[in-house]
Amino acid sequence: MNIEIKEHPPYKGAFTKNEHPGAFKNGLMIYKKNSEPGDVHEDGDTGVILGSICHDGIILYFVAWDSHPNVATGVTESKIGSLLGGVII
Repeated sequence: MNIEIKEHPPYKGAFTKNEHPGAFKNGLMIYKKNSEPGDVHEDGDTGVILGSICHDGIILYFVAWDSHPNVATGVTESKIGSLLGGVII
């Protein structure tokens, strides 16, 4: 799989639009969980998946958080959950 990590306007920050097999799908609404001190986003913050990759068995998601909708940030799979119709799953 060719993974191209670059800026995709209107987003700031490099990311891929690829979807890793078995990962949450691009466009899925998610929420933050398992926050740690120093994390920019806290438990319950919401955003949307832009893309995903896997490294050493850990899925890394690129997310545009609702509080920063045009900024792509990376977050590991253990720190997000899915929102379907506003329901945490």
